[in-house]
Amino acid sequence: MDLSPRSRRKRAISGIIGAVILFTMLFTIGTEYFIFVNNTNNLETQSLVNRGNAIATKIEENIGVTASLSPKGYLQFYYNDTGGQAVNITSIMVLSSSGAILDCYGVSLPSSQSCGNTTPALPQVANPGAGAPRSGYIVTGYSYSTGSVIIKLLASDGSVFTSTYPPNSVSLASQALSSGAIGDLYLTFHSFTYYVITGCDTSTSSYCLGTSGSGFVIPAGVGDIGFAVSMTNLNPEHDSIVLDQFTLIYQNSFYGNAHQNFVAWYVVSNQSNNIDNTYAPIVLAYDIPTTVVFASSQCISASSGPNDCSGNAFAVGSSPSSAYTISANFIISHGWEAPPPVSLSSLSYSKVNYGQDAPFVSTLYT
Repeated sequence: MDLSPRSRRKRAISGIIGAVILFTMLFTIGTEYFIFVNNTNNLETQSLVNRGNAIATKIEENIGVTASLSPKGYLQFYYNDTGGQAVNITSIMVLSSSGAILDCYGVSLPSSQSCGNTTPALPQVANPGAGAPRSGYIVTGYSYSTGSVIIKLLASDGSVFTSTYPPNSVSLASQALSSGAIGDLYLTFHSFTYYVITGCDTSTSSYCLGTSGSGFVIPAGVGDIGFAVSMTNLNPEHDSIVLDQFTLIYQNSFYGNAHQNFVAWYVVSNQSNNIDNTYAPIVLAYDIPTTVVFASSQCISASSGPNDCSGNAFAVGSSPSSAYTISANFIISHGWEAPPPVSLSSLSYSKVNYGQDAPFVSTLYT
């Protein structure tokens, strides 16, 4: 064994070098580990922040959905963004009360589903404080028959907004606190629509509902037109309301400072988009939204019940020819209030017990 001073110095130096190398290794590895842990914590913190922001955004999202039927019998809905965030609505699903898929519309839906699109088409962005497009509603291709269906609006961020048709009375009552409820009838203002009346079959002089748009703004001089609006009977006694052929939309028109003629569109019966030449009383059952069409310039002969319009032929109403005519609208309902089931054969004008003048909305002919 070499125990010389030189040998001892070599061992001392090698020990120091080994310690330096070990310290360097520990420092390097420790620093890298510290950086790794710090980065991981930062990523986790950022993930939590992003998740919190996403949750906060979803909390601020709120879309109100109101469903009704178009005059052609298709399920339609109106949406209103009452939250603080814009929502990109990409698709909708129509489900049965048990959850079975009845129909689907839009984009970003499972490839296993054969889905169409709505009118106007999806996707659509709902902005805070704003509602559906100028037409006032989104019309699906789902032809409603009976029972309760569920409508789900799907957003691009995964949010889901749900409504039902027919809407429940609690939902209608909450809406009626702010607008729509006038007497027994809840009027769904955003469903107010105009239709251009077209000839379906000249041999039978039948008419159909053609081009449609918002009833709030209508091009002047489009010719023969009609109107439609969704009504819901909210009679406090849950009685049915029967509308006879004297029910009408009444327009009090102005052009500049000049008063125009009073114009009336009487109620008509329709099957899908076809207008009947005779009128059948419309029974508004409690809490069931019903789309009512007004398209005649005079009352139409009744096919059942009282017949005071006997001899009057169906005559379509025409829009004003003057541009920038504003019309104040009223719905004058006339008929009977009766507990269900209603026997139409028992109705007579000696028993008329229902009538209401409902200030409605204004129409601008541009």
